[in-house]
Amino acid sequence: CGVFKSGIIFYAPLTNKPSLQISLFDIKSLRNFDDADFSPLPCYPIVAIETDWQFYYVAFASENDRSRFVEKVEEHRLPTETDVVRGVNDLWKARFWQGFQEAMEASLTGGKRKWAKIPSGSKLRHRTILNGRKMVFDIDPISSQVEAGKLAEIEELEEFVARMLNLSLNTTFQTLEKEPSSFITFLDMTSQLRGLSWDLLSLDSPRTLCILTNLYHCMFQHALLLAMNGSLHKRSAGHFMRTTCYEIGGDVFSLAELQHCVIRGNMSRPHSPKVPYLDVPKKSDSYQFYALKYVDPRINFVLNTGDTSCPESIVTLRSDELETQLQSLTTSFIKERISILGRTITLPKIFDIYRNDFGPGDSASILRYCIDFLPDAEQNEARMLMRSDPDPYIVKYQPCSENYHTLFRPHPDSTIAIPLKNHCDELEEEIDEDELLYTMTPTSTLTPKT
Repeated sequence: CGVFKSGIIFYAPLTNKPSLQISLFDIKSLRNFDDADFSPLPCYPIVAIETDWQFYYVAFASENDRSRFVEKVEEHRLPTETDVVRGVNDLWKARFWQGFQEAMEASLTGGKRKWAKIPSGSKLRHRTILNGRKMVFDIDPISSQVEAGKLAEIEELEEFVARMLNLSLNTTFQTLEKEPSSFITFLDMTSQLRGLSWDLLSLDSPRTLCILTNLYHCMFQHALLLAMNGSLHKRSAGHFMRTTCYEIGGDVFSLAELQHCVIRGNMSRPHSPKVPYLDVPKKSDSYQFYALKYVDPRINFVLNTGDTSCPESIVTLRSDELETQLQSLTTSFIKERISILGRTITLPKIFDIYRNDFGPGDSASILRYCIDFLPDAEQNEARMLMRSDPDPYIVKYQPCSENYHTLFRPHPDSTIAIPLKNHCDELEEEIDEDELLYTMTPTSTLTPKT
């Protein structure tokens, strides 16, 4: 490891090629990590190097080595007065988002990863873990009510996830451009999910349904905010749903796995799904272990697939209001998307995809389910068509939407730049020996796995 005027460079043993480079411009702080109860290397001093998008953890053979390393880095990184104005500096803002992009790209292209690849299309693809800013040993527990009992813990968890979702929904590209550092608070909250205990969650509880549905929409919005390849479209949506992931309680879940294996885990499999509707690969079937036993077909109208056939606004589910919310959202979804023209009844595509959630799967059963959510006049019209004889009525389904929302926004009823030269490019150039400020051999370098 060497500390240079331009940054910190780490080398693997017996190699001349840098394995990790951190620009001094990007370092926000250095912090000694001395919690022996949670340290992965309890016999070695660790320092946490904070950048806006990620923490790096470096272990040393002795306390003296760590102290000299921190001293050299602090001496040559940005001065305090510069740190004060970072948040309003256009250069820093540009570097802020460039750093996120580099971290995302590194998660897709760099070496061996912690999690196995996921089948998507005809290829195996890397999972992109969005909540890896901090390692699990360096996060605060979500609940402060451990001694108050399991009920108090789960209530606090529900409120935590609701706040996190509301924070993401109230974040836009404009607010990020104006004050990007506010996004870091959200990232640290998502990192706390890595330490979540699944023992808290009862799979047959409506509160668990609220927590996991809110997490699904939070992850979706998080991914849209950091979309590297622009807005979603028909060709990218499948890979997006299968590879966008959160680490939750020691396991990793993609959007598709959380939707189909967990939240809808004990409901019907999609019938002939096409984007934006999709099924999970067979390798994801093991996630059925987490499948909710609380089953309600109305959840189909709450889970957003990001296309314009779904609402742009997201409701934050709450267990004490769940029945009212499910009924209201289902009524609104069906009423706005069903049409009756002559003897032809056109239903939303979602009824075709999840047909077996609404009865035996035939058109008559689906229509009978829909009728109860229609205004009185349309109810009477639909019932008359169903009773008509000998002329049969015709049920059709709307085509899949090929357009997608850029971002979600909060539902009214819910509470709660110029391209910059890559600094790391400078580090890849031949380094003048006079620039070398300090060199040492760290015992280990730990970075959050993505």
